[in-house]
Amino acid sequence: MASLGFIGAGAITDAVVQGLHAAGNTKHDIHLSPRSEARSRALAARYERVIREDSNEAVVAKSDIVFLAVRPQQMPELTGLRFRAEQTVVSFLAGTPIDQLRPFVAPAARLVRVVPLPCIRLGQGPILMMPSDPTIEALFDKLGDLIVLTDEASFASVFAISGLMSSHFQLQNVALDWLKTQKVPDEQAALYVRSFFAGLGAIGLAAGRAGQSIDVADYETRGGLNETCRIQLSGVGWFGQIDEALRTIQARANALSEAAKTG
Repeated sequence: MASLGFIGAGAITDAVVQGLHAAGNTKHDIHLSPRSEARSRALAARYERVIREDSNEAVVAKSDIVFLAVRPQQMPELTGLRFRAEQTVVSFLAGTPIDQLRPFVAPAARLVRVVPLPCIRLGQGPILMMPSDPTIEALFDKLGDLIVLTDEASFASVFAISGLMSSHFQLQNVALDWLKTQKVPDEQAALYVRSFFAGLGAIGLAAGRAGQSIDVADYETRGGLNETCRIQLSGVGWFGQIDEALRTIQARANALSEAAKTG
């Protein structure tokens, strides 16, 4: 059974390790770098085959598959690590194409990009991957909806959607704050709002899996509550602003990629 190593033990590593165990992938030895200390110690204490190592060098030495879970600006920290030709390297680095990573992980030649989201710990949500790799697909295919792409342009465009995550929760929080002004008890308000968005997400996911589109007209009546809300938001350019925000996210990702090339 392949041993797994994570350089960087932040929130995404935490979520992936939890997701792997929840999906029954418990036969792998998992080696964690010491940072962040709190998360790496907590995961090692929670799971029998998770080992907190003293250094990134030890993680690379003991792992068949190495996951790079650091920030793009931390890439220089990979310099000097002794990767092996037979290793597979999986990058979680946002906005960093594979070719930019090769000098840091040589002589390892099998590089895969994966973008997991925090909900992977629940076995839910999209997992973006490029290129196809049977071993890595086998690790992730039960942890959510695995989406394998073949070119950098498509990967970058789809990745931009992840920039909507905090805005999604901000929308929920705005709804919760409004319910507070209406004196609705916090527990009931939170359950309704969170369940409301989760339920709509489930409808959309089912439609997507069936290859169906969603017509917003099916979820409103003329002159009704939903139409009133949508028309008001459309009138102030709310939906157009989302398009603009996605373009901004994409431009930001491109800028980070170019900076990594020259830095």
